[in-house]
Amino acid sequence: KYQNILLYLQANALQHRLIIRDVKTLEITQIFTCIEDIESIEVWSLEDPSWICKIDEGTAGLINFKWTPDSRHIMSTAEFHVRITVWSLVNKSVSYIKYPKSIEMNMSFSQNGNYLALLERRNCKDYVTIFSCSSWQLLKHFEPDMNDAAGISFAPDGNCMCIWESLFEYKIALYSLSGHCIATYAADDWNLGIKTVSWCLSSQFLAIGNYDNKIHVLNHIIWKPIAEFEPSETIENTSVVEVEKYWGPEQGARSESRASSKYDIILDRPLSIPAIKAEGSKSNLRFGVSQAVFSADNRYLMTRMDNMPTSLWIWSVKEMELVTILIQIRPIKFVCWDPAKSRLVLCTGSNKLYMWSPDGSTAVEVPNQVTFEICSLSWHPTGDCVLLKGKDQMCLCFIQS
Repeated sequence: KYQNILLYLQANALQHRLIIRDVKTLEITQIFTCIEDIESIEVWSLEDPSWICKIDEGTAGLINFKWTPDSRHIMSTAEFHVRITVWSLVNKSVSYIKYPKSIEMNMSFSQNGNYLALLERRNCKDYVTIFSCSSWQLLKHFEPDMNDAAGISFAPDGNCMCIWESLFEYKIALYSLSGHCIATYAADDWNLGIKTVSWCLSSQFLAIGNYDNKIHVLNHIIWKPIAEFEPSETIENTSVVEVEKYWGPEQGARSESRASSKYDIILDRPLSIPAIKAEGSKSNLRFGVSQAVFSADNRYLMTRMDNMPTSLWIWSVKEMELVTILIQIRPIKFVCWDPAKSRLVLCTGSNKLYMWSPDGSTAVEVPNQVTFEICSLSWHPTGDCVLLKGKDQMCLCFIQS
């Protein structure tokens, strides 16, 4: 991961060691060694290598931890979500938060780092508690109109938050920090619940991905859908469809992982998108919108479908229509937007990095003598380079404008 303040550093873990490298040269600047077991947290200082902190939950156990936005506190979650502990690295104080709901998205920080919204479960009911991140004092506690909340997310401007129901009920509600319900949006028919939720950085739009492969976009004025995107397995419109193809004189002679790739624009209509067909014998079939994320400048919305794992859909927010579909040879493993502009990168578990921008698409092969399979990606905060992460290797890709 990249350290957000010292933009020239990069950290990676190797067995019991944490290695700090210079981003531009990948030279090792510091190495920290973990001396305790896996049940504890160890914290080091980049400015003072002699400073070390150990955090241990004791018999309560430890299943998760995360930094607070001010980087002065660490939050650890005990086993069975019994409690959340806030550890201060400044004055060594400890604060406890009881009854956190046992779900993945049970908390959300405001973008300015001033507030924390936490979903709690008490007496078979859901509650929301707002904390001040400076003092960890309780500011507001209220009961949302939810039967079984599945997640909570602050709007980027910090003026409100959204809470949505679990799989069996399609409902999302907007609340102010005072606990006032601003708006509620629910489906009229018997749909499954909401699968993914994403704010645009301006807080003007909220994208809701469903289990029926539909994406609803709500605006911040009336909190009603102003657009509905429904990716289809058959394309009949004039949107740009770019399909990855193997090419080169060695095609067929080289292995698939070493073959060169390029994108071909397909003009034939109608065009069928590769999709996984539902079978009654498969009880673990994945379906629905797996990802819906706005670009940094709010111009585009990227979506992925579980039943179409090789395809990436890019929509124009201004025109509220489909712009481009990227169809890969292999299933897409990871996609992320450039943090500074309308540009995204993706990987498919091969040795190639794929990139899309409004100017077009390209595929770049990692120059490595050994097969390098890219499993995930991470942008530098400035957007100048991308970290390519494999199973036991990593590589930096520098992008020239």
